[in-house]
Amino acid sequence: LRDWAANGPLELGQQQINNAVDSAIGTLQQRQAEITSGVVSTASALATFLTGFFITVFTLIVFLHGGRSIYEFVTRIVPLQVRERVRDAGRSGFTTLTGYVQGTFVVALVDGIGIGIGLLVLGIPLALPLASLVFLGAFVPFVGAMVTGFLAVVIAILAKGWLYGLFTLGLVLAVQQLEGNVLQPLIMGRAVRLHPLAVLVALTAGGVVAGIIGVLLAVPLLAFLDHAVRSLLDSRETPPAQGGAVP
Repeated sequence: LRDWAANGPLELGQQQINNAVDSAIGTLQQRQAEITSGVVSTASALATFLTGFFITVFTLIVFLHGGRSIYEFVTRIVPLQVRERVRDAGRSGFTTLTGYVQGTFVVALVDGIGIGIGLLVLGIPLALPLASLVFLGAFVPFVGAMVTGFLAVVIAILAKGWLYGLFTLGLVLAVQQLEGNVLQPLIMGRAVRLHPLAVLVALTAGGVVAGIIGVLLAVPLLAFLDHAVRSLLDSRETPPAQGGAVP
């Protein structure tokens, strides 16, 4: 950043840069108490996050190992005459949720590979980390791809100038168009089969209620509930399981 400020389009003098750095250091010293309080709060939040992360990993392992048995045990609370229909509804919703996750993974992988190859061709530094961020960001609808793509453009401008920044911006927009017009309808449309208006309303409601986490979970939750409720409301009678066995 210092080299770019001195030799880039700003053409700042060394004294101007030093004055800016000294001013920033002085501001930090004046706000030392506030910064210390912020660091303590951040450390507490990080500890809480790590605790929740390890609990989540442990729970995930348990669910992967014995999820079917847990599900069958929990659904015993449902009356016997409708128990199998409820279990089938849960399986239907879970199948749709699995398809959504698989489709999102494929879309994110294509985004990451496409932008990563483009950054390598343009000679932009940190191409692999940026492609990895695009891959992870694509799991958050709209917001994630936008933020990570903007970061790639900023790195390109700082490293190689405005022209390469425009090329990177065009690359990001092209990949986003490929995702929105080709991958999403072909892959996610088959996996989720939800009306676009329902998806938009779900994303908006999720963002209002729970922010980024709400946006991340709104569509898979809606897809699960949609297929589970459709299965429950299906008027066709399902034959009872033979011998009481659960498939």
